[in-house]
Amino acid sequence: MQDSEVTGGGARGIVATNGTLISGHREVGIDLTASRADVKSSQIKSNGEHGIVAATSTIVLNDSTISDHPSDGITLDTSSLELDGSIIYGNKASGVTAKDSQMTLAGSTVSANAKYGIDLVDSSVVVMNKSEIVANGDIAINTKNSTVSILDSSITDHSATGLMLDNSPASISNSTISGNQGWGVEAIAHTAMMACDATFASNKLGGVSLASSVAAFLGGVVKGNLGTGVGLKERSAVLVIGATIATNSGAGLSLDSSSASVRQG
Repeated sequence: MQDSEVTGGGARGIVATNGTLISGHREVGIDLTASRADVKSSQIKSNGEHGIVAATSTIVLNDSTISDHPSDGITLDTSSLELDGSIIYGNKASGVTAKDSQMTLAGSTVSANAKYGIDLVDSSVVVMNKSEIVANGDIAINTKNSTVSILDSSITDHSATGLMLDNSPASISNSTISGNQGWGVEAIAHTAMMACDATFASNKLGGVSLASSVAAFLGGVVKGNLGTGVGLKERSAVLVIGATIATNSGAGLSLDSSSASVRQG
């Protein structure tokens, strides 16, 4: 559909391109089962439940917005989502929830959703190319048994922690996690995290918290946090090579039943 509107009725299995508006439905904007949706330069907004619900399906969004739903913007179950130059904002639950699914964000924004920006269970996400996860109502990216890659992007200004990793390996490269009211990153339950030339700054509880987890910092900066720079407990371990840990209000490194190795880069 090109330069069109789908309003007021049901909408299932839609391919929407070039200026389509999907709005005002009592239920879901787009409901996919074993289907594919290619959405370009379009708006999905103000539907009665979710913006998109996908089961065993594929979604590709280019230069599009999903906004103002009373539930999640997008819900994925055993599905895949690609966002390129798109925005998910102002939904009354989470921006995206995913179970057994894969997501990629490139040059996209997830903001001002009432709960999580992204909520993952048994899923994976790649956030890259100057994407922004900003000012959502709870944790920016909340994970359990998932995989996270943050590349050249930012996670900022949340009322809770920026990145929550529960048994979820993560890599953070050339990215910034700052201004969050919880920790920049919390890693628990045997999580492994790698940070390369990343910045963790001005987070209220501290930069990075590890509990029964491990992390490596290769270059980068942990600075200006209002609590501890890097906190370790419950047999955690950290390797710091060539990174700067400075001007945090609490300790730079705080260890409780844990270990640290600090080396010159």
